[in-house]
Amino acid sequence: MKPANIPAVAKLLFPLIVGIVFRYYFGFSIGFASLFIVCGLTIFIGLLQPRNISTKLIFESLLFILFFSFGLYLENKSNSTKYSNYFTSLHQKDSLNSYQLRIVEPPTVKDKWVKCKVDVVAVNNKSSEGIALVYFEKDSASINLTYGDCMVASPSFFQVTPPLNPNEFDYKKYLFFNDIHHQAFIKKGTWIKKENQGNPIMSLIYSTRNYCHQTLSNSGMTEENISVAKALLLGDKQLIDKDLLLSFAGAGALHVLAVSGLHVGIVMLILSFLLRPIKRIKSGKFIFLILAISGVWFYAIITGMSPSVLRAAVMFSFILIGNEMQRETTIYQSLMVSALILILIDPHIIFKVGFLLSYFAVIGIVFFYSKIYGLFYFRYKIFNWAWSVMAVSIAAQIATFPLSIYCFQQFPNLFIISNLIVIPLSFILLIIGIAYLVLSSVPVVSDIVQFLLNLCLDILNSSVRWIENIPYSTVQGISIRWYDVLLLYLTVILVALSFEIKSKKILFSSLLILSFFTVNHFIQKINLKQQNLLTIYSIKNEIAIDIFSMNETHFISTSSLVNDNDKLAFHIDPNRNFLRGNNYANQTTILPDSSIILSYKNKSLCLISQKDLETNYKNKFPLVDCIYFNDLEFISPDFLNAIIENETKIIFGFGVNYSAKKFLRSKLKWNQYYDLTRAGAITLDI
Repeated sequence: MKPANIPAVAKLLFPLIVGIVFRYYFGFSIGFASLFIVCGLTIFIGLLQPRNISTKLIFESLLFILFFSFGLYLENKSNSTKYSNYFTSLHQKDSLNSYQLRIVEPPTVKDKWVKCKVDVVAVNNKSSEGIALVYFEKDSASINLTYGDCMVASPSFFQVTPPLNPNEFDYKKYLFFNDIHHQAFIKKGTWIKKENQGNPIMSLIYSTRNYCHQTLSNSGMTEENISVAKALLLGDKQLIDKDLLLSFAGAGALHVLAVSGLHVGIVMLILSFLLRPIKRIKSGKFIFLILAISGVWFYAIITGMSPSVLRAAVMFSFILIGNEMQRETTIYQSLMVSALILILIDPHIIFKVGFLLSYFAVIGIVFFYSKIYGLFYFRYKIFNWAWSVMAVSIAAQIATFPLSIYCFQQFPNLFIISNLIVIPLSFILLIIGIAYLVLSSVPVVSDIVQFLLNLCLDILNSSVRWIENIPYSTVQGISIRWYDVLLLYLTVILVALSFEIKSKKILFSSLLILSFFTVNHFIQKINLKQQNLLTIYSIKNEIAIDIFSMNETHFISTSSLVNDNDKLAFHIDPNRNFLRGNNYANQTTILPDSSIILSYKNKSLCLISQKDLETNYKNKFPLVDCIYFNDLEFISPDFLNAIIENETKIIFGFGVNYSAKKFLRSKLKWNQYYDLTRAGAITLDI
């Protein structure tokens, strides 16, 4: 595509994204006055109607600078902590503050807490801004909280902590991209509920969603099928059994359980098919567009208007408009316009995996589908239909696999088979599911629809489990770095370009880049596997140590952690996958009640509790490199002197008393102690 043919929206979108990324990573900002000056110059040059090349170049350069600067400005403004009336800026230190809170989303009920996303409306009766996460202790009052409820409380807000273990999911960054920076825990009886101030439209949306939830809960289907139906139709995955969730992930069908682009796209296709006859009447195209877009947004409403659904609804609304305009490049322009609007609303959306995967998948389908589908032709329609589904799956996978591998560290080898089953079933389930929600109060008819829905869900769950149980259905433990993602996407783009313009040189260049990536990744893996490391993880109320020696992993842990798959998956498995390409421990040792000394090659570590210090080590000192205190209240002068004399490194666990920790810090060198609770996990070469 020649520069002159580049869509105008691309010339705005690209510098805007660059500006947002630049501001996020480098912190450079721009004032409103400077932005106003650049805007004025751009408008002035534009009004001159540039015709010659030099004037056009000046105009387009100014346009680039303008939207780059606008990106800097937007990213800066999207962080509410920069506002002068952000709620933590208004509170009084070392005193009890009164906060007025309003719930902005339906609460989530946990085992012991009710999680609420709240708008901090005022602090000490002064108007404030900022969104926070508040966890109310579970009781009869908190479980009845709903969207729009207001309350007064005096919690202590604290910042969300960054990940404390290597390669662990960064929840702090995830919340940052949603402009949430603080959280608080409120005990029962310490808050007062006020009136409901929810937006009437949003209240209607959430009540509609709640009605759909209740309808499915009372459907009479099996609990497993109800949980999958809620996920597939409403995007609520909370009740799905973890083993079934892993089966969907292993089969490469997890996208079915998250209401997003796939579901909205299916709804769009269904509506387009059903409403096609309307185009034949006068002003039919306009009526078709209104009804189709209204249908897409109605589906978005009943699913709760989650961010992923909103993104997809905006994107497919513009695709519908673009298709009816019937221009050659309209679909790409439609995608760019929808992306531009979403970025203007939420600049941090470009860092969200769901947004990127949705757009990459659609771009991949638009660009690759026809080329892949055209490779084969089958005489019978059923085979052509099957091949078209496969072609869609392959096209989407080509465009998304680098990012999905980076984020999820696995690749579903049988994604073609799973999508061949899952995508048609998704069509059927969405039609039947929506029909059931609409007709649930109609006798007999609702029973028939419910039977069909339950049957299709049985088939879906059984199929996913069957695919996931096929040997080598999934490659797990794939760990790549961010620059590997860029190399893979550069390879995909060059391969696509080489076939588009039939250039052997570009194809050869793509193969060189792919070869470099493969060799570099292979060398990285060899180097990682040759490292001998000891990692002490930072997990509250637990002791967890991994010893990595060549291809083996020795796990040493408290008994309560060994069988806690959730904690293992969140805190420990990501590091194992990165270092060894799997999350398995070849040997597991449960820590005894008494102290233990770990010696390996050139490093030794002693785990000592307060009880051990008073009995086993009352009159002796272990000659080791490191001592790990998981719990400590006081330490004898002789033991402290031995630590100082031998320059033994001290590691503080979560059970170490604050006073003991403070005392030891004052006596030891700054590099002689390490706090797992603050600095996170520690990895030692052994």
